[in-house]
Amino acid sequence: MSKPLLQVIIASVRQGRVGKPVADYIVGAIENREKFAVEVIDLAEVNPPLMDEPNHPRLGRYTHDHTKAWSATISRGDAYLIVLPEYNFSFTGPLKNALDHLSKEWAGKPVALASYGGISGGLRAATALSPVLGALGLVTARAAIAIPWVRTHVEHEAFVGYEAIDASIDAVYAELVRLHDLLAGRRHGGAGRSPRWPAHGTQFGHLVFDTSLDELHAFARAAGLLRPGLRPRPLRRRWRAMPIWSPRARSR
Repeated sequence: MSKPLLQVIIASVRQGRVGKPVADYIVGAIENREKFAVEVIDLAEVNPPLMDEPNHPRLGRYTHDHTKAWSATISRGDAYLIVLPEYNFSFTGPLKNALDHLSKEWAGKPVALASYGGISGGLRAATALSPVLGALGLVTARAAIAIPWVRTHVEHEAFVGYEAIDASIDAVYAELVRLHDLLAGRRHGGAGRSPRWPAHGTQFGHLVFDTSLDELHAFARAAGLLRPGLRPRPLRRRWRAMPIWSPRARSR
C-alpha cells in the first residue's frame, strides 16, 4: 500500500526569500520517516494567477486549466505543512490566493504551520491564517514550528537547524500523523460518512459532519478538539432544512 502524501507548501514567492531553505531543512528531516511520502509545492513555481474562476470554488466547476491543475495537485494530498513568513502581522497574498482557488479539495484534512520571521517567529501570520484554514474545513495541528530571527540561521543559502527547531519538527510530524489517522476514515468512508463543507447536519467548529451528536462528540474528544465538559451543539432547527450558505439562511 502506498504511503499517504504530505505536501509541504512554500508560501513565499519573492526573490531573496528564506522560505525555500527553511522548507528544504524541514523536508530533509521528515522525508525518510515511515508514515508519509513528502511532496514539495513551491508557490513560486506553481504561480497561479489571481483567482478568476466564474463559479464559486465549492461547486468544483472550474473553467481554467491552471485551476484544474491546482485542484488535481491539492486533491492528491492527504496532509499539509505550510511554510510561511510574516508580512505586516499577517500571511502572504500568494498563499491566500492559492487557498481561495479551491474548497472541497482542502476539506477534512490536517494541516500544520511552520512560520518564520523576526522577534515573533511569524506567529502573528499563523494566527491570522488560522480562521482561513478553518473556513476551508482544514483541521489545524496544535503543534507548530516557529522560527524567530530566521536570517541569523541561514548560511550560504541553507538553513542551519538547532535543537528547539528539531523538537518542533518532531512534534508537528507526530501531530499530523495523529490527525491523519483520525480524519482519513471519515474522508474515505470509514467509521462514518465523510465530512462535507458546507453540509446539513451537525456543526463543530469549522467541521460539518452528517452524523450523530454522540459520534461527533467521540471524534472531537479523540482529536483533542473538545475541552472536558463541553459538547458540540447542533445547528438551529430552522437552519437544518436548507444549506447553510443560502441567502435565506444568512438573512435570519
